Formats: sequence, C-alpha cells, structure tokens
Amino acid sequence: MKSITVMVPKPGTVVLAEQELGAPGPGEVLIEACCSALSPGTERHIILGRAWPLPLAIGYSLVGRVAAVGVGVRRFKEGDAVAAVARHASHVIVDERAVVPMADGIDPEQAAFFNLAHTALYGVRQAGLQLGEAVAVIGQGIVGLLAARIAQIAGGLPVIAIDIDEHRLEFSRKLGIHEVVNGKDDARLPSLLAKLPGGGVPVVIEATGVRAPLMQALEIVSVRGRIVMLGMTHGDETVRFHEHLTMKGAALIGAYVNSKPWSLAQTDMGITDWPPALARGARPYTGPGLWTSSEDVRVILDLIRYGTLDLRPLITHRFTADQVVRAYQHVLDQDPALIGGVIRWK
Repeated sequence: MKSITVMVPKPGTVVLAEQELGAPGPGEVLIEACCSALSPGTERHIILGRAWPLPLAIGYSLVGRVAAVGVGVRRFKEGDAVAAVARHASHVIVDERAVVPMADGIDPEQAAFFNLAHTALYGVRQAGLQLGEAVAVIGQGIVGLLAARIAQIAGGLPVIAIDIDEHRLEFSRKLGIHEVVNGKDDARLPSLLAKLPGGGVPVVIEATGVRAPLMQALEIVSVRGRIVMLGMTHGDETVRFHEHLTMKGAALIGAYVNSKPWSLAQTDMGITDWPPALARGARPYTGPGLWTSSEDVRVILDLIRYGTLDLRPLITHRFTADQVVRAYQHVLDQDPALIGGVIRWK
C-alpha cells in the first residue's frame, strides 16, 4: 500500500512524499487517516531544523479508521474510529499503544486536535484547580485558548484570557471566556485583579513560551497561588523569583506534557487458585486517580463527544493533501491568522 506523507527533507522545506507500507507487524495497527492537526509552534521548530536531525516526517495528532491489525492486537479491529500519535499521512502504521479508541460520531476535525488539547488539560491538572478559583491564562495561541476553555470546564471562576494580539483575543471571546484582556491595556487587568479576593489570581497558566509573560505571571499570582509553565519558556531576562514567588509562598509548576507517562500497564492478582498469583500479561490502566496522557486524550474526546468542548470556533484553516506545502508556509511565516489548521486526507 502506498501512503502520502509530509516530509521535511532540509531546513525550511516541506514536501509530500510517497512511501510504500507493508502489513502491520505484531502489536501494530494500520490506520487510514481522515484528519490531522497542525501544531504551528512545535512543527515550525522542526521544519527549521531546531529540534531533530533532518530529513524527518512530521505530525503527531491524527484521527482515522483502522484498516488492518497485526498479530496480537486485541483492543482494535478493522473499521474502528481511532486517534493516534502519528505523522501527517494518508495511511500510517502505528504501535497500538499509541492509539486511543474514539466513539463513532465524534467530529473528526475537532478530534484531530486531541494532542494539543490534552497538553492544555495537563496544565490545568497540574494547577490543582478548585471549583471557584480564578484562573489567568497568559497567551492565547491554540494551546492557551484550549487551556482557558478547559479551565472554565474545570470550574475556574472567572477565567481571564490575556494576550497582546487582538486577533487572538477574538477567539477567546468566541469560546466564551469570562474575561478577555489585552495586555497592552494598563488599566483593565489591574481593575480585574482589584475585584478578586486578595487582589491576585490563585492560578496563572503561562502559555506563551516568552520570558516577559512569565514575569507578569509572578506579579499577578496571589499569595500561595500556583503558576503553571505550560509553554517552553525562552529568553535570558532575569526573573525576580524572590520578590514575587518566595515572598508570596507561591508555587512554580512545570507542565511539559511528556513528563507524565503516556500509558500504564495493569496486571491483576488472581484468586482463582491459592496462593493468589499474578495474571498473565497486562492491559492498559484506565482506573480513576492516575491521569496518563492516553487517559487525558480519552477525556478530551469525550468532552468533544458530549458537546462540552467545542473546538469549531478555533479551526481557521482547512487544507487538502495537495495543499500541504501551502499550509506549512503559513506555519513558517507565523501567520497570525492561523490558529487551528486541519489537513483533510479524505
């Protein structure tokens, strides 16, 4: 079988390449893709050669249907709707452990953003958000927008979206975020903070990856509040942790999504004989209390399925396979109009 794949052969260049796929091997799943989502920040770094050696296939958030399964695969069968950590391609072979089942009827365009959305969800989980706590999300790119909406779903009151780009803030308004603030407005944010108990924000999520907003987060966090670093923060500016973090008794929390396990294996103790003995093999852990990445992906898909999380307002660009090169020009140019981009493979 031939697959059309998005490749970066050298820095700054994106091409479509045809690859021959064999049958899925043991523990593998062949997926016919429906949609995959662009990740403008991460993929731009890859295309520019700043992340991994090139040439390289890119993409890591794809949805489609199972076309075939390899020996030993029991969780999936042909025809199942799935989400997978997989490259942008018309067909992919993936380790079944990187695949999450998806209910029929979920909008595939929205579901394609599962990887960015569960990244945002991890930031909210790391904050330990309690119902009724105010939340400020600094940065309203796609991940910041998702974090703000998920913080609302999780009980943040109010959720404050902050950015200096008015175009991005329009999407915050479309999502119905409680308070939308342009960071260039020197009066608006202080006015909101003055109305909060204690004059600060209990939870601040920094989602820009720029040093100056991190310093702003330190300034607005409340006494004993929490700052979650969701973005990969770059820059050489000195951060005054002592005054704004230590003296407040506040916490600075990392939220790199791959710092938690993708999945956990569960092996049960059987009591079919005596003494009890471990059962053969293992199965993915899906119980409460331990939120792995694969479980958070399931949560995101269910939020979309039941209409609690509507990502349609964030989808600004749709591309067919033959428009991929043009799609990535938007990424390379850092087109401010690009918020959520989807490649439709069929």
